[in-house]
Amino acid sequence: MQIYGDFYVGDNLKLGRAKIKRRIQRNRSGKDWFYISLSTMKDGMLEIIPAALTRYSWYPSKDLQIVGVEKGYYHALLLVKQMTSDVFEATGDCKLKEYFLSRMERSKE
Repeated sequence: MQIYGDFYVGDNLKLGRAKIKRRIQRNRSGKDWFYISLSTMKDGMLEIIPAALTRYSWYPSKDLQIVGVEKGYYHALLLVKQMTSDVFEATGDCKLKEYFLSRMERSKE
């Protein structure tokens, strides 16, 4: 599981960014948390995934590239809306997956 360095955290999560990241890495997220991940589909952009799903051994969580986390599905949708708006303001388009992938690559360097 990869976590985008400057991942988005929704307003409903009252924990600090570092604590949230540790809980994600240790697979101890809240039962009502939702991860916003880069889509594994070729033409997809983002996916909203219940964090509880990643606890199952059959779920391919090692492939996840998390760019946001929020408590509650509705609020996760609002966070995706905010992310889309931010990317549009920064780039002039809505290529979310490409934007976050390029930012992840730059942070590795």
